Amino acid sequence: MFVPHRILVPIDFGACSETAFRQAAAVLAQLPEATMRVVHVYEPPYYAPEALVNLPGEPPLPMVDYVRQQAEKQLANFMASHVAGTSLADRVDARIAAGLAFEELPREAAAWGADLLVMGTHGRQGLSHLLLGSVAERVIRNAPCPVLVVRGTDVPSPDRALNFDRVLVAVDFGPDSVAAARLGIAMATNGAAGVTLLHVVPTPAYAGEVLVPRAGGIRLGEFLHDEAQMRLETFARELAGPDAPAPAARVLQGSAAEQTVAVCAEDDFRLVVMGTKGRHGLAHFFVGSVAERVLRHAPCPVLITRATFGEHAAM
Repeated sequence: MFVPHRILVPIDFGACSETAFRQAAAVLAQLPEATMRVVHVYEPPYYAPEALVNLPGEPPLPMVDYVRQQAEKQLANFMASHVAGTSLADRVDARIAAGLAFEELPREAAAWGADLLVMGTHGRQGLSHLLLGSVAERVIRNAPCPVLVVRGTDVPSPDRALNFDRVLVAVDFGPDSVAAARLGIAMATNGAAGVTLLHVVPTPAYAGEVLVPRAGGIRLGEFLHDEAQMRLETFARELAGPDAPAPAARVLQGSAAEQTVAVCAEDDFRLVVMGTKGRHGLAHFFVGSVAERVLRHAPCPVLITRATFGEHAAM
């Protein structure tokens, strides 16, 4: 089972980060050796760095200092109301950082040696998402550790914080898929027996009209499905090893993001695990990634890992 030792939780004082904190706190309560760091990243007022704030009875204060003081006060109030006096108080600390959240959070995770980052997402869609993206998705592309993303509507309970008895792992046979599958098995309460590997074949529209002679004249769509099924079952057996039960293997056709979300909802999975290629630039702007589309729509938490961290996370 994957046992994180340092859990980083970004807080912006909204409902989504509140949910993420509760999820992380529930995890921490089950791991007596783990610690948690709450981080709030505020953006300094670059637009008016020399402006002064006049408060009643106090000397003028530079805007930069005022904004930082307010951020520190908010974080102190949050810690007082959520951490102080609880059984977790001696294992939770807080830190404030100035800058852009999607830049500072990966830096903080790397500097502190976090092995799990838990954060919330609003699941922004449409034009606002296209133009602005989301902090969660930008963090995912740069985080040095797995990122567990929970939606603002998720309400974690302490007894289910790590009780992921049904885990769905999206597989596209790339190196990030190996990392995700290993982490999915590590996260599952009952190991590989609680994991389903899902591969979605992006069948072309013309597949129904094309026959494959060397496969007995079956249609291309059926051929692609059968080939993917055999490959996924082999992948599952190799992943589990010779003496362990292999995860279930399921192949569907269509849109990878849409099918992953649909299967997750229909079969009541508790967690989706995916790898991410960390696409940047123009390609990401127009295409996005399957992982990021899934985390905006999945009805359960989504755990994202990068290829270079899958083996480490599963140890």
